[in-house]
Amino acid sequence: MNKTKEVSVGLFDAIVHHDKPPLNWLGGGYYFTMTMVLMQFGHFVLLNHYGVVGYFIYMLLVAIFITLDGFVSTSMGKNIVNLRLNGYSDKFILFTMVFNCLGSQALTLLIIHFIGNPQAMHDLLLLSTYSTPMIMAVAANLIATEVLFFAAHKFLHEHWPSIHIMHHCCMNPSHSTNLIFHPIDLAIEFAGPGSIILLNHYTIWQQNLHVLLLSYMIMQIYYAIDHSEWLRTYHFKHHSQLNAVYTIYANYRSTPQLDKLRSLVIKPSKNT
Repeated sequence: MNKTKEVSVGLFDAIVHHDKPPLNWLGGGYYFTMTMVLMQFGHFVLLNHYGVVGYFIYMLLVAIFITLDGFVSTSMGKNIVNLRLNGYSDKFILFTMVFNCLGSQALTLLIIHFIGNPQAMHDLLLLSTYSTPMIMAVAANLIATEVLFFAAHKFLHEHWPSIHIMHHCCMNPSHSTNLIFHPIDLAIEFAGPGSIILLNHYTIWQQNLHVLLLSYMIMQIYYAIDHSEWLRTYHFKHHSQLNAVYTIYANYRSTPQLDKLRSLVIKPSKNT
C-alpha cells in the first residue's frame, strides 16, 4: 500500500525542520547554482563520455544533492509533512523519487550517449554551431513540448486529479519536487514532450543531432528549474497557489472552475 491513514514519522524525519535548517547558508542562489553545475557535468561529462558507468555515478551525485535539498531549506521537509498528511508513506515517497530519477535519466542517457555522441555535444559549446534554421528547429520543438505538456497537465487536473495529487502535495516547491510524482503521472506529463522531440528528430529535422540534443537539454533544464524556490517561476506559483496555469514556459491561465485537484489536497495547519 502506498498510503497510510495518519501522519506518520519515518525515513525523512531528519529533514523535517521546524527551525532554520543546518545548511541554511547554502540555500537560495548557491544551492541553485550547484544543482545547475551538477546537471551540466552529468550531461556533458558523465553521460556523454562514460555511458552507463557515468549514469550510475551521476545518479549517486543526484541522490546526494537531493538529500542536500532537505538541509538547505525547510521546503522539502514541509512537503514531506504535507505528503504524510495526504496519506503517502515515507517508503512510497522514497520509492517514487528513486524510480522517477532512474527512469527520467535513463532517457537522458539514451539521447546523449546512445543517439548523440561526444562530438555533437562538444559542438554545442561552439558559437559556429548555431544557425538560424537550427535555432528555429529547436524553437519549434520547444513549442511542441509546451503544447503536449499543457494538454497532459490539464487532463490530470481536470480528469485524473487522484494521480496528480501527490505532486501537488509539494506546496513549497524545491529541487526535490522534480522527483515527487506518482510514476504514472510522470509518464503522462513527460512522455509526450520527450517523444515529440525524438519523433521530430527522425521525421522532420533529418536526424540533426545538434537540434535533438539542444532541444532535449533545454527542456530538461527548464523542467528542473521550474520548481526552484530561488527563481520562483510561473510553475512555482502553480504549486504554491494551486492555480490553473498548466503551462511550463508561458504564463497561460486555463479555466480554474474545471480544476478538480485543488479541493482534494489536504493542507497542513499553521502550526504543523
